[in-house]
Amino acid sequence: MREMAAALASVVLASGAVYLLYLAVAVAGEDELREGRTRPRKKKRAKAGVLTSLKALSARCDAVIASARPPAEQVVLLEQVQLAVDAIGGNAKRKRRRKCLNLRIEAAISRLEEEAHANCEKGAAVVETA
Repeated sequence: MREMAAALASVVLASGAVYLLYLAVAVAGEDELREGRTRPRKKKRAKAGVLTSLKALSARCDAVIASARPPAEQVVLLEQVQLAVDAIGGNAKRKRRRKCLNLRIEAAISRLEEEAHANCEKGAAVVETA
């Protein structure tokens, strides 16, 4: 009986969320119609084939390194950034910049892996002494 009540409550919450979303979209459309537009504006979509710039990836790399996340999680995030960097092609200047960013990411990954390994060994030593 409790499972049915929980399922019913989740359905009611989901339908309420959908209704609130509908109201938010409907009100936005009405505002544009009140301004004299006959139809709502088209939203600009990002192009499917456009990749993130090296500058943005560099900033993302710096943000991951400066974050307070555990080292293992930072390594995973940096590897994702490195895959995005590797997907960027281009002229000789861009390739040099890409190579420099890759070297910086690899250095950070190796440092974080050493830090994670040291933390793991320190935790194992604490467990053995206890």
